[in-house]
Amino acid sequence: SLSLKPSFFSSCDRKMAEIDKVFFLKQEVLNFLNIFSGKCAMFYSAPRDCPTTLLCPHCQTPLHIARSCHEVFMRCPDCEKRFPLKDFISQADAAMEEFMENVYCDRI
Repeated sequence: SLSLKPSFFSSCDRKMAEIDKVFFLKQEVLNFLNIFSGKCAMFYSAPRDCPTTLLCPHCQTPLHIARSCHEVFMRCPDCEKRFPLKDFISQADAAMEEFMENVYCDRI
């Protein structure tokens, strides 16, 4: 019959505890890298709104390009109307292009 000494089990428990610590540290490092590689939305710091030279079709005030969590759109600060971005892409000015460089593709 095979009999194992109690010290064998305690050494296995110690080894498993060490492996668990290494795994935990590895997960913490991966989480840290994900946050600082731009994959964590709470650290995203691009502007949410930017004035443009394009004029509002209703009141002729310069429009702003803006982003929400889910989309990018044009908005008028005076009459407070919102317009789809697709209606203004062909007229994009430098401010719009610079703003769009900092927007995730799935927001467009």
